[in-house]
Amino acid sequence: MSLNFCELGNDINLDPLVFKDMFSLKFLLFRNQYCQDCTIRLNLPQGLQYIPDELRYLCWENYPLRSLPQNFIPEKLVELLLEDSKLEKLWDGIQNLGSLKILNLSQSEDLTEIPDLSLALNLEVLRLSCCDSLEHLPTSIGKLESLQSLYLSFCNKLKSLPTSICKLKSLKILDLEHCSKLEYFPEILEPMPNLRSLSLEHSGIRKLPASVANLVGIKILGVHNCKNLEFIPDTVCNLALLFLDLSNCSKLENLPGPLSNGMPLRSLDLSDTNVCQIPDNLFSYVTLLLGVNLSRTNIRRIPENIKFLKLSQLSIRDCKFLQSIPELPSTIREVDAWGCTSLEMVSNSMAVLTQPPIDDVRLRFSFEFSHSIKLKHQNIMPEFLKGASLIAAKFACQSCRTHKDEVGGIKMCYPGEEIPKWFNFQTEGRSMNIPYNPKSLFIGFAFCFIVKQPKRKEITYLKCEMNVKTIDGNEWKTRCDDVVSGRFHLENRKSLHVLMTTFMMANQMMSPTRANKVDFKRLLEQLYYVNVSPSGKELCEKIWSSNLDDWCKILWWQLVRDVLPVRAVLNDGGGTRCPLCGLGLETATHLFLFCDRVRPLWFMSEWGLRTDSLPCDSMASFLGIVSHGHPN
Repeated sequence: MSLNFCELGNDINLDPLVFKDMFSLKFLLFRNQYCQDCTIRLNLPQGLQYIPDELRYLCWENYPLRSLPQNFIPEKLVELLLEDSKLEKLWDGIQNLGSLKILNLSQSEDLTEIPDLSLALNLEVLRLSCCDSLEHLPTSIGKLESLQSLYLSFCNKLKSLPTSICKLKSLKILDLEHCSKLEYFPEILEPMPNLRSLSLEHSGIRKLPASVANLVGIKILGVHNCKNLEFIPDTVCNLALLFLDLSNCSKLENLPGPLSNGMPLRSLDLSDTNVCQIPDNLFSYVTLLLGVNLSRTNIRRIPENIKFLKLSQLSIRDCKFLQSIPELPSTIREVDAWGCTSLEMVSNSMAVLTQPPIDDVRLRFSFEFSHSIKLKHQNIMPEFLKGASLIAAKFACQSCRTHKDEVGGIKMCYPGEEIPKWFNFQTEGRSMNIPYNPKSLFIGFAFCFIVKQPKRKEITYLKCEMNVKTIDGNEWKTRCDDVVSGRFHLENRKSLHVLMTTFMMANQMMSPTRANKVDFKRLLEQLYYVNVSPSGKELCEKIWSSNLDDWCKILWWQLVRDVLPVRAVLNDGGGTRCPLCGLGLETATHLFLFCDRVRPLWFMSEWGLRTDSLPCDSMASFLGIVSHGHPN
């Protein structure tokens, strides 16, 4: 039997014996479906005397009585769903609930007690969220050996949990969010091998017991916005956590530590805590850490060993006392240092230049230094140049260049009023004309704006429109809508900020004219016959500091990365073997199907991936075709 309240015109009063003759009823569903604002109800003004014992599924939203009929035998029930009910209790005594798998009493605001569920040995999900009158759970809950999920969020009067909870060996999720009266987490007296997620966000927890070490399977520990939390035991550092969120724990002053060797932590959030110092050994062992958030803390320094992580995101927003940022790992993609008013120095290195192109489809960089008023911006310029070069190389050498939205970009913002001189086209106002340089391999733009916050409104978006005309007479109009997106707050409305970003063009914009064909053979010869063998890093630094055209720098960089390791093979004579990899005969089949070193030699040719049509059978003929003419 199924009934949707929204299909009724008015409230309905049911007889207390409405189900008397429905002995074989197995499915009963009364609910508000497709209408959240529906106020129509099924009422039982004289109570309910009978519910069929054959029921397997009972769902009755807004159940109007304080309990279920005392003569109801629910031993065949598989799901009992009484959400948003007027229940104060389910029944008296112990019921045989051997078939029950899901029990949902959420939003039953008058519910004061949970019955003894010790015979519900197959119960997997227990939902009690938003039961505002519930203060305790029975100790018998520890007998629910099949329970996998226990939801108690927003139980505002819940004061404690029984220690028997540690006997829930199948439990995977324990949700205690917004339990504001819950001040102490129970001792975990036995290992809980399957608990993966413990959510204590916005709860009244003051401290965690050292016995949390028995949460041996936990991956996610959330204590975000626990305003009373003062203490985290060191035993937390021995857990196999993937995510540790301590943000907004405003009374937390000291961190546990050090984090254990081999801890698979991916994300650490310490924002809005009262932490003043990051221990030097905090990052010593968490080699898999990808994101760190230290925003709005009182830290004065960041440990230098952060450079050994595989970090991609670092947020230090509003760290008012931080004076410098140490060298960051080459994997860094996003730095948010908004409002670091004492920040003066940002260390940078050329390490990122020697890294191979990232395999990710999107390659995005973001460096935010707004309101870092003491920052020496010349110190961060190389980061923009390196990021732009990485993106250009990836865009030029991969098939995804035909889809500019999949390439990514780089954005940087810092206080200032001067456009860097290496932006070779500059103007005042909102528009400018840029002549096309026929000697360059055109793949995109780097923009720079000087922005001042208007007096009466906030800047939320900056958009750019480009009208492009080629030497062939073709014309494109392209919009770049996300030069800057999201709110751009400026507390000091007189402050000027410099915004820099990149925009990559579609494939049809990249094709060079015949006069601009790349002389690959000349470049290769210069690289192959260098008498001294410098390191890859030294070569990269020399390339990026040279006066070569940008496309040439990109190509050289690719050659250093892909070709340099096999130069020794070429110097040894090579014979008839492939001069690039030395692993196969120099044949067209090997060259275009098997040689993993051939890509940098033709990735910028105008024929894209159509190498199967090139009439060549050796490296020499290949270089000749690429350098001097299109295949027939």
